[in-house]
Amino acid sequence: MDPSPDSAANLIKDPSLAGSASAIAVGIVVGAGNSGGDDLAVSTVIRLRPDVFSDAFFSQWRSAYDAAACEPAGGVSSHLQQSIGAHAVQVTICAQGARTYHTHLAGDVLVSITAAGDGRFGDLIMAGLRE
Repeated sequence: MDPSPDSAANLIKDPSLAGSASAIAVGIVVGAGNSGGDDLAVSTVIRLRPDVFSDAFFSQWRSAYDAAACEPAGGVSSHLQQSIGAHAVQVTICAQGARTYHTHLAGDVLVSITAAGDGRFGDLIMAGLRE
């Protein structure tokens, strides 16, 4: 799985996201994995506009994000919910092993991560989140 340099540009051009988000940040971390492959995590942090968040909105966000993230990695394989650090995290596993992570923080902030590799960067980032 390779990072897309156009990901952030595509996000800010999305009219539905512009109507829902008041701010967005995207960060990428890459490192050499233990098995010789690369570890990668692309984190997206979105502050929602007032009164946007609902369970239905979060479910739709996760479904669209997971479909886009898992498409190059063989599609969605499975979903699970787990506690990572102090947060309830929705995790999706792509068919080729990449994972997505989603959590909702106080102040209507969404954190979504796409990660691949043995280093489990997605778990590490979620575990280190502070509100």
